Amino acid sequence: MQAGGRQGTERGDSLAGLGTASIVVVQLMRLWLQAPDGSSRRGLGWRDGCRAAHLGDAGEGALAALMAAFAAGLADDLRVAAPTCPWIAPDEALMLHALALVQARRHAEADRALALRLPPAALRLALPAAVGLAVALEAGSLRVALRATGRSAPVARGALSDRGLALLQ
Repeated sequence: MQAGGRQGTERGDSLAGLGTASIVVVQLMRLWLQAPDGSSRRGLGWRDGCRAAHLGDAGEGALAALMAAFAAGLADDLRVAAPTCPWIAPDEALMLHALALVQARRHAEADRALALRLPPAALRLALPAAVGLAVALEAGSLRVALRATGRSAPVARGALSDRGLALLQ
């Protein structure tokens, strides 16, 4: 992946219809893409987002490893939208789907989903990192829900927590 990725070129589902855990993951991906080293030139960086989401050091490390596996393994750009984009990009949807599968203890399916975009070497790095991130999300009471299409399920607006909203501000 070339640093920078394609920012919002393919429109997917609305970010507003997602649950808190999904919003947290998407925003962390977007922040990581802007500054993989964790620096924050303008406001909140991805490391700050991990702290705001209460993911701990293990969650922060898992996110970094997962994004690095994607960045190193892709032959083309990482399809992640700009931080303020209201739509979900394809790789964001894939990551949400894989994390939801891992949280549902369906690791083989998560492996197959990630294999749609990652070569075998990157996949061997990505799946353990996805498991680590899923565990950190669960420890913070954040579950990425599955829906019939394989992407994360929407929840009622009232169900959004302050942690998810803090990352959007």
